[in-house]
Amino acid sequence: MAADLGISEATYTSWESGQAEPWGEHFYNLAHHFKVPMEVLLDDNFDYELYLMVLKARGTL
Repeated sequence: MAADLGISEATYTSWESGQAEPWGEHFYNLAHHFKVPMEVLLDDNFDYELYLMVLKARGTL
């Protein structure tokens, strides 16, 4: 995963363990990798199921 994101293993491990958080372009790269809006990564209360329903209703999923 770290290689896919262009970061070191140590950096990725620090994100996973909660010792550090991604910032700047790393948010974009993570969202792009997982194919989710950046809000999913930024908002603990993001309703992903609702997001999927909206995409389906728009015909974009």
